[in-house]
Amino acid sequence: MLSATESQSLEGTDLLATGKLATSIIDNVIAIKTLEESGVNWGAALVPVEQKGDKAWVSTWTDGFGVFSKSKHPKEALLFLAYVATKGQDARLALGDLPLNMTLADEWAGDSTGRQEAVTAIKQARPLLFVPGYWDTIGPLYDAFYGDILEDKRPVKEVMDEYAPQMQETLDQAWETWDSIK
Repeated sequence: MLSATESQSLEGTDLLATGKLATSIIDNVIAIKTLEESGVNWGAALVPVEQKGDKAWVSTWTDGFGVFSKSKHPKEALLFLAYVATKGQDARLALGDLPLNMTLADEWAGDSTGRQEAVTAIKQARPLLFVPGYWDTIGPLYDAFYGDILEDKRPVKEVMDEYAPQMQETLDQAWETWDSIK
């Protein structure tokens, strides 16, 4: 069994590919290619719902591109986004990568059970709420989970009560910065 410190130093995909982890909530774009190359028998599923009757849900952010209206080259940026949304999806398919276009994604899945399961799960995606500085805000959760909860075996509520004020402060600052952008 791996310690919390050891598991933190390895990515979930690596642990899955070596058979040291049975399941993980992980980025499909990175995981699928690694798992297929490893030769492990893999599949995909939705994260369990909290209560019976809740709608299944999965987050996805790979299609969250945009252009600031005051950017230096808005026309060029919009042309790039148009490419990403159209011909770029054909290029992803040709490269063997999961397209964001679900019709092309079905083609990409082919007869692979794992890929078919991944596409089925992804089709449940709903838009996320926008959170500026998202990764900075949730960063402390990794320390909380791996260090305080797994390694030090502290109660989850105690740890979260400790980290929440820091995370709230970071989020407040991120919104202040975001709102100041003109």
